[in-house]
Amino acid sequence: MERYGITQTDNSFHIEGFPNAIKFIKIEGEKAQEIADLALHRSDLNFAQECLDSISKVADDNSIVPEALWCCAILHYTKCFGTGVRFRLNKDHIYKDDNLGLEVFEYFQNLRNRHLVHDVNSYAQGLVGAVLNSRDAEHKIAGVLCSNFIGKTLEQGNFGNLVLLVRKALAWVSGRFDRLCVELKQELESESYANLFSREVVTYAAPTAAEIAKRRK
Repeated sequence: MERYGITQTDNSFHIEGFPNAIKFIKIEGEKAQEIADLALHRSDLNFAQECLDSISKVADDNSIVPEALWCCAILHYTKCFGTGVRFRLNKDHIYKDDNLGLEVFEYFQNLRNRHLVHDVNSYAQGLVGAVLNSRDAEHKIAGVLCSNFIGKTLEQGNFGNLVLLVRKALAWVSGRFDRLCVELKQELESESYANLFSREVVTYAAPTAAEIAKRRK
């Protein structure tokens, strides 16, 4: 999975590293869509990995930064296995023959679904109590308080497990992406140059606020 520099022109893109190129043509179809989905999965997984790398650099930080990075890493990782527009990664394909990997995967899925995104399990608790005064006090109750307790999940074991999960998922995505690109390139090579040249160029339209609630095509 190689990376290339890209700049936007008036009506398309210019890709660095291809001196003989004259056009960046648009490719559609199931195989092209899977490649696009894999590229988005790669972006999320790379971001998760970068968050984990950054946690190691701020391990002694007493601010909210380590926990914020930890949550971001989990959310972007589990996002790749959730239901959305793009095809979801299959845990059984990526972690096959790895019972521990599947067990750890389920832990992070539950952590995401039942704690970080939806408040369901006991990892977050609000305990209400009343402060009872002595018998000779003017008021029996000094006040009503609520103590919040949040279960700690950013610890060495969990951190190491998530690093391994992300790394393995990235390897699978990269391998699948590369294979599909080779297959699609071979298929396109069989077409006539005239047909290839007649294809539309790749274009991009920046999203607007009006599209925030809409499902992309």
